[in-house]
Amino acid sequence: LLNVHAKMVLQNSYCQRLKAQLGAEERKTKKTRSKKIRLHSDGMPRILTNDKFYEQVVEAERVAEREENQRLQRAAARKAYDQAVEDWQQIEDARKTQNIALKLRYAELKKNWENERDRAKRARTKPRWDLPKCGPLGKQIPRP
Repeated sequence: LLNVHAKMVLQNSYCQRLKAQLGAEERKTKKTRSKKIRLHSDGMPRILTNDKFYEQVVEAERVAEREENQRLQRAAARKAYDQAVEDWQQIEDARKTQNIALKLRYAELKKNWENERDRAKRARTKPRWDLPKCGPLGKQIPRP
């Protein structure tokens, strides 16, 4: 009785180890998502010239071709989107540099006006011109 119990304990630990290894192997194959299509998943033999089986093969090929076309379309759309984003980024960079130039020009005009204002205060007169306005900055266009 003791021998039988020892064998059962060893077999149980061995089965648990095998189960863990098999589970890891199954998870690994699920991650890679094999592209193979199994037409007869019940394990029973098939007559390859049977009309029903032939229709399944043709349908599986159509599905595979459709999926490949969709993948290629998504890749082309992604490439077009990346190009649109790149063009938008160039326009956005140009807009930002133009806005920086406008702000620098405004800062210079404001500094000149402040000097004129201070001169007019000392002379107890009004400045010859009003505070300059910055003007409209370029607005951001939406990202594609």
